[in-house]
Amino acid sequence: MNQHVLAPPVALLLPGQGAQYRRMGAALHGYDRVFTEVMDEFLELLGADGERLRELWLTGEPADGVHDGLNAQPLLFGVAYAAAKSLEHRGLRPAVLLGHSIGELCAATLAGVWDLPAAARILAARSSSLGKAPR
Repeated sequence: MNQHVLAPPVALLLPGQGAQYRRMGAALHGYDRVFTEVMDEFLELLGADGERLRELWLTGEPADGVHDGLNAQPLLFGVAYAAAKSLEHRGLRPAVLLGHSIGELCAATLAGVWDLPAAARILAARSSSLGKAPR
């Protein structure tokens, strides 16, 4: 009998806008050290927008604020990236990364295509462009 059972490969699926909800992942902030450090680093990289997003994310106010794309997309990225890094710290190494929309940017960052500061710059440029687009 084989006592060395291999774990099945894991796929990490990273969502795009529409999957967000008020205070998503906020309970991990301050509870999970790795999640907290990574999320704080990401928000800091966003500068003044990061401070505003932190307040919105942790308080959930205004309740509809998380559904605005300028808020939803960076928060989805940050929460997904921080959660993935927390899982990685615990030994989980996904065999597959699959993302939709902002999740694609997160998957590319996790795969090492670019680093977190570059992802924050790309995200800021993307948000700026989306903010200028007609509704």
